[in-house]
Amino acid sequence: MKRSKKPAWLKNLPEEIWMRFDDRNEEPTLEEAIAECRYVIDMIQDGGCWYNEDEDEGEGLVRQCRRWLKRYAIKLITQVG
Repeated sequence: MKRSKKPAWLKNLPEEIWMRFDDRNEEPTLEEAIAECRYVIDMIQDGGCWYNEDEDEGEGLVRQCRRWLKRYAIKLITQVG
């Protein structure tokens, strides 16, 4: 059985965020994933996207992104510093 070489942060990236990169056939870096999560949170909170049509889905994605950021954004800080 082959083990996946993907890092944990990429495996746990919210699906909606992963799909934004997958559409472009890219695998994001940690920095890009963090930036994309922050962008999506801001976009939903500002009311400027289709997630606002379904409040539960939008709020759910914001929670997923925040949880992911709390867990993995600190890794970027500790790697750099």
